[in-house]
Amino acid sequence: MIIYHICKTNSQYQNMWDPINMIASLGSSGPLIYEALAHRHYDRLGWLLRLICLIRPSSPFAVQMKSRVDLIPPEIVSALDYCSGSYKFSMTPSEINDLLEYVELFIKVEPLGENKKSILYDCLRQVRESCAAVEEEICQES
Repeated sequence: MIIYHICKTNSQYQNMWDPINMIASLGSSGPLIYEALAHRHYDRLGWLLRLICLIRPSSPFAVQMKSRVDLIPPEIVSALDYCSGSYKFSMTPSEINDLLEYVELFIKVEPLGENKKSILYDCLRQVRESCAAVEEEICQES
């Protein structure tokens, strides 16, 4: 009985801050979106937006995205490839732009404080500028 309690307690603490629990527990998922956006983890960003729609279906973002949730473009990757690190996630510039539009909608409709909105909008602007620079570089090479 004691071992069960210790294992259960440890697993509760370890899983306490995984994305699913954070989305379910937090009033807003802004920090998760910020982290994925700031690190340019577009695949994670796509999955977070989908999870928000699934876990919090009555959130303002989920209500707005109700008919478009399948359009959020995370790539399907096998667990073996993901765990081995042998996959490279690749999205087209138009898919990234669509994803950033969804992030902008999230920022616009979710009940975030003005400070958090400002930080997210600033990060979004920087990511868009970075994407535009990369896109321009690719065009010049062609």
